[in-house]
Amino acid sequence: MELNAKDKANELYELYYYAPDEDGYHSSNRYRAKVQAIICCDQVLKLMIIEFKWDKNHNGNIDYWQDVRDELENINTSN
Repeated sequence: MELNAKDKANELYELYYYAPDEDGYHSSNRYRAKVQAIICCDQVLKLMIIEFKWDKNHNGNIDYWQDVRDELENINTSN
């Protein structure tokens, strides 16, 4: 089952936020986790568009990953 864009954005954000450092504890902050997750989405989109030469008419995953990126932009990191 594929996650919707909002759930995928939260999954990526939490993955980067709780990623262990060399001591086994997460050392990221909320803002950094958000930026890293956005970079991840950018890399997926770059791979699909530039490397695979996909376009929105032939592959709906581009829209999905753009929606994930948009959801990441909306995550509040001030808590």
